Amino acid sequence: MMLEPMSAVLVAARLAQFAAVTVLFGAALFRLLAARSFRTCGEIHEVMDAWLQRLLLGAAVISFVSSVAWLLVQSALMSEGWEGAVSGEVLSTVLLQTEFGQLWIGRLALSSAVLILAVVSSMRRGHNAGSALMTGLSALLVVSLAGTGHAVMGIGTARDVDVTGQAVHLVAASVWLGGLLPLGFLLRKVQTETDPAWLAAAQSALSRFSQVGLVAVAALLLTGLTASWSLVGSIGALVDTDYGRVLLAKLAFVLAMIGLAATNRFWLMPRIEADSPSRRNAMLRLSRNVALEQALGLAVLVAVSLLGTLPPGHDSEAAAHAEGKPDLAAPAYARAKILPVVAVDVAQRAPA
Repeated sequence: MMLEPMSAVLVAARLAQFAAVTVLFGAALFRLLAARSFRTCGEIHEVMDAWLQRLLLGAAVISFVSSVAWLLVQSALMSEGWEGAVSGEVLSTVLLQTEFGQLWIGRLALSSAVLILAVVSSMRRGHNAGSALMTGLSALLVVSLAGTGHAVMGIGTARDVDVTGQAVHLVAASVWLGGLLPLGFLLRKVQTETDPAWLAAAQSALSRFSQVGLVAVAALLLTGLTASWSLVGSIGALVDTDYGRVLLAKLAFVLAMIGLAATNRFWLMPRIEADSPSRRNAMLRLSRNVALEQALGLAVLVAVSLLGTLPPGHDSEAAAHAEGKPDLAAPAYARAKILPVVAVDVAQRAPA
């Protein structure tokens, strides 16, 4: 599977956006969940909070920049040239006359608000109200991404169900993947710091995160399998189309993550919670597993970014086997699939 340069830039913008909003929501939620774990540990609270604020600020910057980049690439794709990315006529057409553009106006406003909040919060640490607001705004950013993919290509009730399922899927993924970064930082601190308070804080935070993570994984599996099958349509499309093959890779990464999470939850955590000499060794193994989960999570996001630019498996299979259907390699067909939420009549009016 080879991507055209413009499509590759779109995948990169999507990846940056998915990663940024995942970290924003997951890390902000982790901060709320773990607040009680650090409340009695002044120095630990300050170190953890300072690191989290830097992480959230960086993610907020990437979220805003990648939102702008995504809009520009969509405009360039509509006009079949990079000059369209900075054309006022094309940009106004995309923003004002397409469903994607109307969604993106709201997302840019949200991204700006999150960025401002992250800057302000970085100067005023320790305020749970700010963390709660950050969690809520970043959740809206995550949910809004459900309106950018294949779920919006349906009509009526079916479309509403697909978009809702995709929103739940994205939120669940963000809870899990985004929370892994602060969890990993906390576990590394346990290995490098001699203060036993770090171990106690990590045990408490780990327990809280694990409970939420179990619900997130269950929701992720249910919504992911349902949506994937509706888009693939057949076993043959899983192996005969680019969409199916990327989806299989994503599924393999997710199953590997679930295996690691199960090992952490049902084998390592009981040893960590027990007051025994093997507790620190179990914490070390847990830290390594979380680092591996982070790497697999990044691979999942790469796959998700690719899937959104590929025609669904059932569309590819039908077009490839039916006479008189568009060539899958044709630029017009590829552009229509890359822009599933841009109206056809607007695409036809856009300048070449």
